[in-house]
Amino acid sequence: MCLLVESAREAVMPVVIIEMWEGRTIDQKKKLVEGITESFVQIGVPREAVQVIVKDNPKHNWSIAGKLASEPAP
Repeated sequence: MCLLVESAREAVMPVVIIEMWEGRTIDQKKKLVEGITESFVQIGVPREAVQVIVKDNPKHNWSIAGKLASEPAP
């Protein structure tokens, strides 16, 4: 049974979730996910096991210090 548990752990894929403001180009996102994937590959994770999810958020859906990021700075 111990071998089965260990095999199941190895099958779990790393998932990286990036939340950032919208506005990056597709080329910028490609470079970002390629770099993140390469970092995992360097520590021994198979490239095909790495999943990266990019969430683009409009500034009006993001708050810093109680102010919407879309509001002008004081």
